[in-house]
Amino acid sequence: MHTIDYLRTLVRRWRILLAGALLGVGIATDIVLWTTPMYAVTTTFYVSSTDRAPTATTAYEASLLAQQQVQSYATLLGSERVAQELAARLSDGLTAAQLQAKIGADVVPQTALLRASVTDGSRTRAHQIATALGPVFAAVVEGLEQPPDGGPSPVRVTVVDGASAPSTVSPRPLRDLILGLTAGLLIAGLAAVLREATDTSVKSVDVLRGLTGGPVLASVGTQDKAQRQMLREHRSPNTEAYRSLRTNLQFLDVDHPVRVLTVTSSVPGEGKSLTACNLALALADAGKRVVLVDGDLRCPQVCAYLGCTGPVGLTSVLIGASLLEESLIEGRNRLLRIMPSGPIPPNPSELLGSARMAQLVERLKQDADIVVIDSPPLLPVTDAAILSHLSDGAILVVRHGQTRREQLARATDQLRAVEARLLGSVLNRVPSRGPDADPYLAYGYYNSAKPAAPLPGLVNGASLLGIEDWRVNVGRATASTQSRPAAHNQMTGHS
Repeated sequence: MHTIDYLRTLVRRWRILLAGALLGVGIATDIVLWTTPMYAVTTTFYVSSTDRAPTATTAYEASLLAQQQVQSYATLLGSERVAQELAARLSDGLTAAQLQAKIGADVVPQTALLRASVTDGSRTRAHQIATALGPVFAAVVEGLEQPPDGGPSPVRVTVVDGASAPSTVSPRPLRDLILGLTAGLLIAGLAAVLREATDTSVKSVDVLRGLTGGPVLASVGTQDKAQRQMLREHRSPNTEAYRSLRTNLQFLDVDHPVRVLTVTSSVPGEGKSLTACNLALALADAGKRVVLVDGDLRCPQVCAYLGCTGPVGLTSVLIGASLLEESLIEGRNRLLRIMPSGPIPPNPSELLGSARMAQLVERLKQDADIVVIDSPPLLPVTDAAILSHLSDGAILVVRHGQTRREQLARATDQLRAVEARLLGSVLNRVPSRGPDADPYLAYGYYNSAKPAAPLPGLVNGASLLGIEDWRVNVGRATASTQSRPAAHNQMTGHS
C-alpha cells in the first residue's frame, strides 16, 4: 500500500479512529481521576574538596576527584544507611525502607552537582523529608570520607539549593489526556489498517470488473434519504445511472439483442429487486414493450416497490390456475406490464425449472421487446441459476462495501455451471462522498438547472418509481406509441 492508500483507509475507517480516540481519552480520564496525587521536592548538593591551600594542580585534581566521587554519592543517597539516619532524625513513623523508596538521585552531567528528589503523596511530608535529607547526607559522607587518623574529611557536601516547592509528579491531566489520545489514535490506526487488509468487500468498479470478467454496466449511488424515496426525482444521479444501464444493455450485442434478462445478486440485501424495477421502468420510458416478472417466489418485492397488487401471478399461471393475460398488470404506462409472483409455493425451484416455465418465457418473448425477471439471490438457493439458464443473460447486482469477493466468485461460478451468460454487473449503493465515492455521482449537474419543458407527445419519465402520476403519463405514452413511424415499427417487429 502507498501513502495515499493508508490515508484513504484512515478516512474510510474514521469510525474506528473516533472510537479509539474516545477510548484513549476515556482511559486517561479514568487514570487521572483515580490516581493518588504524588508530589516531588528536590534538593541540590555540591561535592567539593576541603584542601585549605589549593594550587592550580591540586584544584584541578580535586575537581576531577569530586566528579568521580559524585557518581558514588548518587548511589549512596538512596542507600539504606542514609535512610536509617533520616528515619532516626524525622521520627514520624516512617521506616528506613519506606524512606528509601521515596528518595531518588541523579547527577548533573559534567559537574559535581548531585540532585536528590523526594516523592510522597503529601506535600508537607515530602518537604520535611527533603529538608532533613541535606544535613543527614552531608554527615554520612563526612563520616565515610574521614581519614583513619581522625583528621578532617577531604570531601565536603554542601546544600546548594534547599528543598524546593512541591511539584505535582502524577497525575498530570493535560499530559495524560494527550498521551491517551495519541495512544488511542495509534492503536485505532493499526486496527483500521488491519481491518482494511482483511476486508474482502467490493468497493470499486475496477475490482468488480476483474472479479466477474464482464463489464460494469452501471454504478448506482446512495444518498441520505432512502433509495426508494430519492428515485422519485427524475433528474437525480441515480435515475441517470439506470438510464445508463438501459443504454449499455442495448449496445451489448446489437446483432443478438437481449430479449429475456434475469436480475440477481449473490446474497440478499444487495438491491437486485429495486434494480429490476427501475431497469424495467427505464426501458419502458424509452419506448420498449417490457414485461417485469417477479421470479422471486420466496421473498417477492416487485409489487412492494411498484405499489401493485393482484390475486394471481407467476405461480398461478405455472400450475394452470389462471391464464397469462389474467396475471399481467399494467404499469405506469401501457408499455410496461408486471407479473407478480402469485401465491408463494412450497417448491419454488421445481416450478421455475419446469417445462411450463420455459414455455411461459417463450410466450412472453412474443408479446414484449424485453422480459425482465427479478430472481432470488444465487448463493442461498438455486432459483436464480435456473432462471438465468432460461434467459438470454443475467445481470449481477453487487452492493458496495458489503458483497465480499468470495461471495461474488461463488455466484459467477454458479452462473458458469449452468452455462448462463453474465451480461455484466451493477455496483449498487456507491457513496457520493468519501474515499470510495464515484466522482461522477458527486457532481451537482443534475440539480443545477431548471427542468426543461417536455416535448409535445413525449413521455418525460418524471419519476422512475413514482406511480402516483402514471395515469397522466399513460395518455402521453399511448399517443407516442401510436404516432411512431412505420419504419420504427418494422425495426422493433411491431405490427
